[in-house]
Amino acid sequence: MRLQYVLLYLVISVPLALFSQGDHLTSNPTEYNNFIVHEQDQLVNKIIEYNIATAHSDNYEENNLKCVEISRQLEISIEKIKALPPFKNDYKLQEEALTVFRLYKEAYDIEFNEVNLLRKDRKKSFEAMEKYFKALDKAGYKLKNGSEKFIKAQQEFAKKYKLSVKQSSPNLLADIIKVNEYSRGVFLEYYRILKKDEEFLNALNTQDAEAMEQKRKNIMEGAELSLSNLDKIIPYNNDSAYKVKAVELVNYHKSLAQNEYTELIAILKKQGRAKADVDRYNEIVNTVNGKSEILVSNFNKENREMLKRHIPMN
Repeated sequence: MRLQYVLLYLVISVPLALFSQGDHLTSNPTEYNNFIVHEQDQLVNKIIEYNIATAHSDNYEENNLKCVEISRQLEISIEKIKALPPFKNDYKLQEEALTVFRLYKEAYDIEFNEVNLLRKDRKKSFEAMEKYFKALDKAGYKLKNGSEKFIKAQQEFAKKYKLSVKQSSPNLLADIIKVNEYSRGVFLEYYRILKKDEEFLNALNTQDAEAMEQKRKNIMEGAELSLSNLDKIIPYNNDSAYKVKAVELVNYHKSLAQNEYTELIAILKKQGRAKADVDRYNEIVNTVNGKSEILVSNFNKENREMLKRHIPMN
C-alpha cells in the first residue's frame, strides 16, 4: 500500500529574450516595466522548475545544489535591477523588485535548506511528514508574500504611467501555493492512517496478535481524528473530488480495523487452526491488498487531476 504523493505538475515557458539597459528604458515606461517584469518571470519559472525537480527526490546534495543555483540567479537579477536607473526619479518599482528578489533569496538560503534536510526522512513517520509539510508551507508563503508585493508595485506603476498590462494570472505563485496547501492538508490526514496501518501490518508479519490488537485500536482512533479534520478542510474552489477520495480511504481503513483486522486477530489466537481458518486468513489478506491498491491508485489519480484543473498553465 505504498502511496505516491504529487506536490505539483506544472511547466511554464517564459520568453528568454534579453532587454538592454540603455537610456531608452528610463524614458519608455513600457520597456522599463517589461525589463523588471521579465526578471520576475524568469525567477518564477526557475522556482517552479525547482519544485518539480525536487518533489520526489530525497537526495539532499542534489536538491541543495538546485537551491544554490536559484540563489545565484537571484544574485544576478538583483545586480541587474540595482544597475537600472530609476524611471523619471521614480524608485518604487525598482525598490520593490529588489525587496522581493532579496526575499526570494532568503527563502532559498534558509527555508528551502530546511525543507531539503527534512525531505529525506519525511516518510519515516506521520510526524516527520507533517514537519516537512510545515516547512514547505513556511517557505512557500515567503515566496507568495514576495510575489504579491511585486505584483502590487507593478500594477501601481502601470496605473501611474497609463500602461495596459495583461496578466494570465494575478499571482501564479499564490495560486500554486493555495492548491498545494489544500492538496497536502488532505493527503496528511490519509497519511496518518497509512502509517498506523503499516504498524498493524508489521505486527501481522510477526504474527503478534496482542500487538495487532493495539495497532488495530490505533487505526480506529486515528481514523476518527482524520475524518474530523477532513470535515473541516474547505475544498479548493469548491472542488471536493480529491477530499472525497481521502474520506473514502480513511473510512475503508476504519472498516478494516473494525471487521477484517478483528477477524485476522481472532484466527491467529485460535488454538489448533483448521485448513478453513488458514484459507480464510489468506483470503482476507489478498482481498485487502487488492482493494487497497485500487483505492490508493484512484486517490493518486484524483490528486493529479485536481492539480491539473487548478494550477494555471501557459
